[in-house]
Amino acid sequence: MSSIDGAGERESRLVALLKGARAWLDGTDDERLFDAMLGEHPGARALIAEGDRLDHIGFLLPPWAKEMVGQAATAAGFPLGQRAFPSALVARDLGRVVGRRRVETQIFKAHGRGRDESLVAFEAFLPNAADADVEDWIRRGVVQHVALEIADPTRFITIHDTFAVAGIPMAQFMYGNAVYLPGEDATIAYFDLDAAEHPFRLEVRVKGEHVRSAD
Repeated sequence: MSSIDGAGERESRLVALLKGARAWLDGTDDERLFDAMLGEHPGARALIAEGDRLDHIGFLLPPWAKEMVGQAATAAGFPLGQRAFPSALVARDLGRVVGRRRVETQIFKAHGRGRDESLVAFEAFLPNAADADVEDWIRRGVVQHVALEIADPTRFITIHDTFAVAGIPMAQFMYGNAVYLPGEDATIAYFDLDAAEHPFRLEVRVKGEHVRSAD
């Protein structure tokens, strides 16, 4: 993907970033991606089965992008299902970064049609913070993730324990539990794929409510 940094008009840079996201999604083979993320953990990789799919990629955007992200998303190939809603979980993670309980954060999500007519999507997080701070977080890889949708809820329920045995911890801000998001009708959990200060994460999700609701 492109970077939000650099010269040029902000809107042009934002469109370039989102076009990079679209190109990555179009060029990614799900099975190869799952192998790359989980191939060193055979037990965890074996839990991913036919019907599971890449749901979206997620990343931060600076607050200046908030007013133009919808138009930029359309220009970049994500004209469908555009909506904005508050973050329940990444707000906690960003709070950890700055030493607070949470940082108020808006999520913008948009979809496009892939080459096989399946939906592809991105999820952008726009924190209520200074542009310079958020751009620094972007350079440090804060909040970057790939989301995998599990087709079978019975497999989703076993993921926490299976990943733990494989040495893939649930992200600290999850407090050890998956969370149901009523606005998306999905139950999700984030897992840290490396031991970096700001690890690249795998979000695992399943349709419907399979744990207690978030407070």
